[in-house]
Amino acid sequence: MKKKLVITGPEMKARAKFIIDSLPDDEKHHVIIRPYRASRSDQQNALYWMWNTVIGEELGYTKEETHDLNRERFGIPILARISERWARRVKSIERLMDPRERYSAMQDAAKDVHTPQFDIDIMREYLNDIDRWAISMSIALPVPAHLHLMQKDFRGVGRGK
Repeated sequence: MKKKLVITGPEMKARAKFIIDSLPDDEKHHVIIRPYRASRSDQQNALYWMWNTVIGEELGYTKEETHDLNRERFGIPILARISERWARRVKSIERLMDPRERYSAMQDAAKDVHTPQFDIDIMREYLNDIDRWAISMSIALPVPAHLHLMQKDFRGVGRGK
């Protein structure tokens, strides 16, 4: 049995207690309680895939290929900065002597970057990095005006911010 609960009030807290109390005493269970962090927003995700499409069209890639490039170019450095496990992984890749091995290992690592696991702040940083890079490549990325007005999680995304 696998349960994942987000406790939003007394009713959900009581439900969590009930589930724990219902566990058989003769079995081992792993219970993790940690602060809730919202994952990226739907608006951030929509913007990200819009940008992947625009960048891909400019550079001759599909949006999925652009996603793979972004995970390697921007996702890995962010994860290496915030996660000791990722920092160790990147250092071990950087120690590889053969450039082809380094390239292949970095591509393999990029496959383990999963943007749905990014929280809102990390996704904002990821989008800002992509935006700054696109500006440096003279690629104009659209930022729908309503996103800035409706979603506080888009502050910081936009031209050079």
